Amino acid sequence: MNDLVEVTSWEPRNAVERRISELPVIRQLTFRGDRGRVALEQHTSYRQAIMAHMRGYRPDRACGHCRDGHGPMTECVRLEVDAEHVFAGACTNCHWGGQTSRCSFYLPPTRPQSRVRSKARSARSSTCSMTRSCGSSSHQPRPHTTISGVPIPPKADMNDPRVVRRLVQQLESAAVVLSLRAERLSAGEEVSEMEGVEESESD
Repeated sequence: MNDLVEVTSWEPRNAVERRISELPVIRQLTFRGDRGRVALEQHTSYRQAIMAHMRGYRPDRACGHCRDGHGPMTECVRLEVDAEHVFAGACTNCHWGGQTSRCSFYLPPTRPQSRVRSKARSARSSTCSMTRSCGSSSHQPRPHTTISGVPIPPKADMNDPRVVRRLVQQLESAAVVLSLRAERLSAGEEVSEMEGVEESESD
């Protein structure tokens, strides 16, 4: 036999209970069996579930948990405060014991997209600071390289036609020097290692 239990107004202990207590009581409580004989006021989820149950509404169709006969109360009840569901949309039966996520009405919280993008930018900025690998490749310093002995400045803009033409001229001069070096070596002459390189750099 179900026990009809009348619960008087409790003093709210937190913000959630204060929001709930501001609404009018519209029903009494009907528990399944002797579930109402537990120390109701000693558990936060029990208190909140009872307070919301007395003030909430019955959905058109009970949640799956309530339809299967689970939960301490005989009715499936949800509560809205300021057009927002409490307990993340879960019914009071499922909130009992802090099991809101098992309710078929449960709405998982979502983070605002702006906050997600902000965190992503922050993480990317932190990664760039550590690795120095972000941004356009044209702005990244290149290691010192040479082409046929002609040094390529690390910050040379290879997309600038003037820079490219200057490098072509240097390469052409280097090619002439290397050609002469090859002829002298073929003729059996001794040529120092730096000879020719100094000439190409002085051009």
